[in-house]
Amino acid sequence: MKTNPLGDVRAEYDHAMLDEAFYETPEYRSLIEEHTRHIVVGRRGTGKSALLYKLERRSKSTKTLVVELAPCETDVIGLRLFVKHFGEKTSHLRAACALAWQYAMLQEVISRLANHYKVRSEAKLEGLATLAKAWNERGESITSRLFNALDEKVDTTISIERRIATLAQTLDISELSRTATKALNISKHSLHIVADRLDEGYEPDQEGVAILTGLIYALDRLSSSKPKISTTAFIRDNIFRAIQIHDPDYSRNIEGDVLRLHWDEYHLFNMICNRLRTAFDITHEQNLRVWDKVTARDLKGANGFRHCLRLTLYRPRDLLVLLNNAFNHALSHDRDTIINEDIESAARQISCSRFDDLNKEYREVIPGITQLLNLFSATKPELSLAEVECLINDLNLDDALRPAEGQTLAIIRTAEDIIHVLFSVGFLGIWKTSASSFVFCHDGKDPDFSVDAASRILIHPCYWIALNLKDESFSTDAEEIHDEYDIKVRSETPEIRKRRLGQIISRLSVIEEGNADAAKFEEWCFEAIRIVFAVGITNVELNPNVNRTQRRDVVGRNAEGTETWRRVLRDYHSRQVVFEIKNFSRDLGRDEYRQMLSYLCGEHGKLGFIINRGEDANLHKDRELQWVREIYHEHDRRVIVKLPAKLICSWLSKLRSPQKHDAPDKGLGSLLDRYERMYLRLGSHATPKKK
Repeated sequence: MKTNPLGDVRAEYDHAMLDEAFYETPEYRSLIEEHTRHIVVGRRGTGKSALLYKLERRSKSTKTLVVELAPCETDVIGLRLFVKHFGEKTSHLRAACALAWQYAMLQEVISRLANHYKVRSEAKLEGLATLAKAWNERGESITSRLFNALDEKVDTTISIERRIATLAQTLDISELSRTATKALNISKHSLHIVADRLDEGYEPDQEGVAILTGLIYALDRLSSSKPKISTTAFIRDNIFRAIQIHDPDYSRNIEGDVLRLHWDEYHLFNMICNRLRTAFDITHEQNLRVWDKVTARDLKGANGFRHCLRLTLYRPRDLLVLLNNAFNHALSHDRDTIINEDIESAARQISCSRFDDLNKEYREVIPGITQLLNLFSATKPELSLAEVECLINDLNLDDALRPAEGQTLAIIRTAEDIIHVLFSVGFLGIWKTSASSFVFCHDGKDPDFSVDAASRILIHPCYWIALNLKDESFSTDAEEIHDEYDIKVRSETPEIRKRRLGQIISRLSVIEEGNADAAKFEEWCFEAIRIVFAVGITNVELNPNVNRTQRRDVVGRNAEGTETWRRVLRDYHSRQVVFEIKNFSRDLGRDEYRQMLSYLCGEHGKLGFIINRGEDANLHKDRELQWVREIYHEHDRRVIVKLPAKLICSWLSKLRSPQKHDAPDKGLGSLLDRYERMYLRLGSHATPKKK
């Protein structure tokens, strides 16, 4: 057995397992469905690096270039020195940093495109190679190049206000932006800018926050102004909280793009079972049978997995460390299945590490958190408000505290304040009568409850051993608490998903039928197609050849990402899938079908789709049915499928539930079955009979 049979907890060393057993979470699907901008926020170990790896792998299979921005510590220190040249006002610092990052990323975009054969041959861009060479010679990384460029170009002898006012002109951002747009259009590439490792050299002070906030604003401007550029920034939760605190415009400019990484029991179980199949060559399809294959005694079944999960912080890293160590312990005792003894041994090894991680991750955002956490050492797992108040009496403000720690501890002096603070980082849970469970927060959500004398507070079980809460951490009492109280986690991600999909669905109702709103309907269909067929179709383009006679409204490349789209390529040879958009609800006629037929050749294969405003996906006898049959039987079995916008809306609605992510694929497959079994056969009925 391998040392880490379920994979390495560091994504950069876990590529083999990620390639074979990556679990597509709702957050991952949101990233691939919505090609605009995202700020991905998560604690350590929640899978940010794994997401980055899979996004980069996916981009390689599409016509998308990836520009990765990953600062190193020394370069960030250099940028901090430069930022101080723009004064102390938050707005000044943020504006200067946003322009600086925008300049750097435009230079990177130009540098990536300079060697493209179409760009090289364009006379209007003949100086691009020289520009790219000059930029690359400034340093080894994007941050070092930016620092050296700023050091050379910015005049520090003029006033701060003038320095900021002329910075865009000094860096020639407008010209760089136009050049980058031309290069992108000529190359026909889409471009994805990814910012990662933003904690390198980070300090939670004014300069540190300005550097990262400016970066986020720069990414926002690029993705907003250039349709072919999408952006994703991966940020640790503690750093993001600092931005929330220091940026007064956070709610207006940033909040809407935030995607929090959230894991609950359902998704963690699926993730682990995917890895178990790969690690131990298990062929069972049902996850519960996979789990039971590698466990024994009371670890079998869903309750056995919950027992393991309660010893973690609901993060993939915690669960992988726990189970890897448990399997290694079992192997050392000549067993090929794990039991409670293995889990207990592994939990003892990692509890102190999790406690140290909590201290390290939040000691800058919540100064004094170490002292607050230590209050609960050698107490008991479940506490009342009165017992927490007694612990506060032991809170000493000694001279060894840093100023920020002393101030925080002087302000947070009530038991309710301390409970709220420690709830927000997942250390304490609160009993919710409505849920009949202790509720823990693992995603930075602010508490929305009050604490009174009847409140019941539980320290998260994964910290019990580190805090020495019991002489025997897995005593009967502890087991009874685990069995009696289910631990649930809350997340804003499902609500964000529902809200965004609801906005797209509702937007259709305000688009009027006819030529006046035809462009709006095309844009709506373009966005909807990218979402409902996000895995099956990639590199979707709106009006890819708008200046030609046969312009084709929407075209996407069949990536064979699902069973239905593999069927489309195999049976109909459609690699570049065409969607023709008609902003009317009347029946499709001869002209519409003939127009689509003219597209179905070469890489477009023998299958095309017409999206209209009709209510019904069925074909009716003596109307649309005759044109579909005529084209099929007289033109080498070419098939044209009608996709009403209402049907697409129903698929979008189902996607509100992450568990129904395959609803569009199944729906399209069923529709193709209906065409092949009923509509395309001569002598068959048209509209299916209603039962």
